Amino acid sequence: GRLRFSMNWGLPGPATRDSDLALSLNTWQHVAVSYDRQTVRFFVNGVACGAHALAGTLGQNTEALTLGAD
Repeated sequence: GRLRFSMNWGLPGPATRDSDLALSLNTWQHVAVSYDRQTVRFFVNGVACGAHALAGTLGQNTEALTLGAD
């Protein structure tokens, strides 16, 4: 599968972006995602693997942080 960055800031549904690179199965990998209010960037094992425009401001909410969900 691919890395997915998803957030909901009051839009009708979450804003979602996926990485360009599919992850390897049965292999440990270091993954990271950065967001600077303009672009979501994906990294696997320290190598950039996708950058996608996503403009907006993150707000505060009481929703749980979810990592590793289907």
